[in-house]
Order: sequence, then C-alpha cells, then structure tokens
Amino acid sequence: MLDRLAGLETEYAIRFSPSAPGDRQPDKHVIFEAVAAVVRARVATLPGRRRYSHEQLFTANGGGLYFERSPTDPDGGLIEASTPECRGPGQLLLYQRAQEALLADALPDAAARLRLDGHPGALGLLKNGRDAEGNVYGVQENFEAELARGPMLWLYRLGLALLVPVMLVDVLVCWMILVALILLIFVVGVAGIIIDTIYVQLRGLDRPDIFTVIARDPEKRAQRIMTRLASWLDMLLAMPAVLPYAWLLRLCAFRTIRQTTAGFFVSRPIVSGTGTVEPDGRFLLSEKAPSIRRLMRSSAAPVGRAIFDTGNHLKGLQRLLVFDASGLPGLFARRQRMQLGLADANRCQVAEYLKLGTTLLVLDMAEAGALHDAPRLRRPIAALHALTDDPTLAAAVATRDGRTLTAIELQRWYLERARAWLADHPAASMEAHDVVRLWGEALDTLADDPGGLVGRIDWISKRYLMEAAAAGATHPVRKKIDLRYHELVDGPVAQMEAAGIAPVLVGPEEAAAAIHEAPEASPARQRGRLIRELADGATPAVIGWHEARIGAGLERKIVRIDAFRARRDARREES
Repeated sequence: MLDRLAGLETEYAIRFSPSAPGDRQPDKHVIFEAVAAVVRARVATLPGRRRYSHEQLFTANGGGLYFERSPTDPDGGLIEASTPECRGPGQLLLYQRAQEALLADALPDAAARLRLDGHPGALGLLKNGRDAEGNVYGVQENFEAELARGPMLWLYRLGLALLVPVMLVDVLVCWMILVALILLIFVVGVAGIIIDTIYVQLRGLDRPDIFTVIARDPEKRAQRIMTRLASWLDMLLAMPAVLPYAWLLRLCAFRTIRQTTAGFFVSRPIVSGTGTVEPDGRFLLSEKAPSIRRLMRSSAAPVGRAIFDTGNHLKGLQRLLVFDASGLPGLFARRQRMQLGLADANRCQVAEYLKLGTTLLVLDMAEAGALHDAPRLRRPIAALHALTDDPTLAAAVATRDGRTLTAIELQRWYLERARAWLADHPAASMEAHDVVRLWGEALDTLADDPGGLVGRIDWISKRYLMEAAAAGATHPVRKKIDLRYHELVDGPVAQMEAAGIAPVLVGPEEAAAAIHEAPEASPARQRGRLIRELADGATPAVIGWHEARIGAGLERKIVRIDAFRARRDARREES
C-alpha cells in the first residue's frame, strides 16, 4: 500500500529582469547553463544521455535536471527537473522539496555568473503551470502501474510486436527522405544565396544579401530550421506505426484505472488545484484543467492535453527512428510508467502531500478491484471544465447512472471507499491512515469554511491573496499576483510558512540532506551511488533512468540500473 514507484517532473519558468532598460537579456539556454554550472559545483553530477535536444545532468540523489527547449523559439525554454523514483507520498514530497531547495540555492550564484558574462539582472524561477500569455507547462506525475493483465495484456503485446517491423520500415524511409531533403536544401540554398548576392550587387541595392543575413546568426537560424524540420519529419514519418500504437494503448493500456478513477481525477483539483485568473475575470481552480481536451492521448501529435498521457510510450517507439531500441523491451512489461497530464504545480506542502497520497491510495484500490462500482461520468472532460470553473464548489456533473454529483461528493465517494478499504487491511501503514485523515479534514473544511484552508490548499490561498491585495483591480494586476504566488524564492507561500500559516511537512534541514542522498528501496539508490563514484570524471560516463554507460570505445560497458530489483519484482509478479 502506497509502495509503488512514483516521481514528479516539474518545468520551471525562468524569470530574468535586466538591471537597466538597455541591458541585453540572455536567452534561456544561457541561464540554464549558469544554473547547471552552480549545481555541478555543489553536488556530484553526471551528464545524461541527450534525446530530443534536451541537455541533461543527473544529481547525487538520483534525480535529473534538463533544459526543455522551445520547438519554435531558439531563445526560449524551461528548466525541467525530475525527482528520483520514490515510494510513498512523504518520501516523494521530501525529494520534490529537495529539488526546489537545490535550485533556489543555486539562483544567486547563477545570477552572479550571468553578471560576469555581461548580463546583470535579477534571476528567478516560477513553479507554475501557465504564463501570462496562456502557454501551459508545469508538472507531470508519474506512477508505476499495471498496464493490463490477462488476455488484454497479451493482445497489447501482440499488437506492439506487429508494429515493430512497420516502425523499422519507417526508419529506412525516414532516413532516405532526410538525406534527399538535406541535399535538396543544400542545392536550393546555395543557388538562392548566389542568385541573391549577384542580384544585390548588380542592382546596387541598399540592403544586405541573404548570405550576410544568415551569417549574422547562423547557429540560431540553422537551429530553428532544423528543429522544425526534424519535428515534422519525426511526426509524419513515424505516423504509420505510432498512430496505430496510440489506438492500441487507448484500447488496452491502464484500462481498469481509467474506467474507475476518472471521477477522482476530474474532481481532484478542489484539493490539488493551484488556481488561475482568466482575462475575463473568472477564477478557475486549476492552471492545467483548461488545456485538457481528452481523457487519454490518442495521437503522436501534441494536439490537446490528456489526463492520462501516453507520450512516454509513443516516444519509446519513435526512438527507433534514431536507432535507439533501449526503451523497446520496457514497452512489453506488465507494469509501466503511467503519466498524468492533469497536475498543477503546488506550492503548499499539505496540498502536494494530499495530491500524491490520495492518488497513490486510489491507484492501489483500482488495481485491487475495490473501485468496480465507482461513479462513471457521462462526459469526463466537460465535467472537469465545469467543476474547475466554479470556485463555489456548487457545480454538479452527470454520471452514467443518472445521478448528478458535485466535486466534493465525488471526492467523498473515493474517501469513504478508502476508509472501508483500510478497515479491511489492519496492517495498513500509518501513512495511509494519515492521508485518509487529512483528506477527510480537507473535504469537511471545503464544505463548511473553505477560508480555513488558506496556507494548505493552493487555489484557496491564491484567491485569498488576490482578494486581500487586488480586489476590483485590473486583470494585469491580478495576473501579477497570480504569477508572484509561484515564486520559488521568497514568494507568498514561503512567507506564510515563516508566519506559521502554512504547515511545513518537510523542513529545510531534511530537504538539504535529501539533495545528496537517494531514496531507499528505489532504482535511484544505485543511480546515485554510480554518480557519486564517477563524478570525478576519471572515467567517462553518461547515465540515464534505466542504465549507465561507463567508459569509452571498446572498453565501454552498460550497467542496468537496479537490475536485481527488476528481476525480483518480475518474479514477485509471476508468483
């Protein structure tokens, strides 16, 4: 119970304010490099394997740090950090806070590095999920879960096996087209440059020729062109295999969980939502919910976000395009990573703990068959939007059996089922009982006096600050408070914690210690040990979530991360 592997991926928005109006602002990748340099100086690290233009490094506790590039803006990007694999909500909260502490402590020295490089200014990070322009990013939750069982599992494995040869044909076609395109672009580009240069010289035009324009910033222009080209080619050429695979996942993957927990996830923002203010003045419970368009991802294209996101599965198959089959065996496993796209970036520790703890409990009950009679919503995505659009919590949504339930009533159904389930398991952990106790207290307070949850639930805390500081103000003023709430350093939540308004479940000393030590009973334990042993650089090494590559050339060896535990878990499943 509460023992499955779980992790959080968090994208932090970079905020940089130049010291003077005329000062040049560095691009986001330069800022990431400054932050990464400080992290390397403070903790043991190893470089990660680069895929999809991500720069990676892994730290001593087994977590990862990345630069998430913008596919359309070479100067844009986010800092993405992933916790190590954890077990239980308390451990995962601890390592999320350790990650935040590491980044927050690195910011002053990173700003000093930027200043020495000619970029004086104030540097900050926002742990949020939506910027002032409406761009959505933020947190994704990952849980080890049973993909399928029995005949449905074998149907899935058979379908995937049949798609692998199709993908191999895609690989051959892709590279043939890519080579032809490169040659065509080269020939047309050179001819165009020559013609334009001759034209400018003969006509004596007062403008630079194309060659001069490209030469001014060749790296970024080439990067923009190649990134877009690679993205389109990757999507289009992989479609014959990836699109059927998306349908196969929709048919088979996490089917029981999706059917029995949709009501829980659709109503969960009343506890886990961080709130957001819309241009028309509406206050929504969740930053992510407005962008959710489907229950499960059904396409390789990033069109519309899903509650259950199978992007990691689709990418695992797509990696064959770059001759990387390392993730293919894992796609056949019975237990795999289930990723949730409906996840807000919590600042209150109680909200984050409740989000993780209740989700782990509900997943345990779903896999145990204890939610077979869970409320089934008629239109889950429409219900999500209706519930999160109503901070009064009075909105009700229709179920397939003819009932209408509010978000609190949906959450109470799962809470009561969890209480009954724990009563049937006398050996249940104290942490499970603690989660249920806090869950019940939160729902009771939401029903009777939501203001009593200031400092505990994010959307309530954010709305309170807005009403106290900017009641009746214009949207830009309210949006500034919205964004300010998510400041990683010295934001409103940190001030509420210092004042005793927001409970502190993980203290600074605990977070500082977890920066250097990996969690117990986790693959991260072995990853962290390898990082500490090889961080001196005497032996070249790169590391990833599933393996480490140590040495170079013919002497290079591949070490599977926690292979012994993987074999033990496989034997336990078979028994």
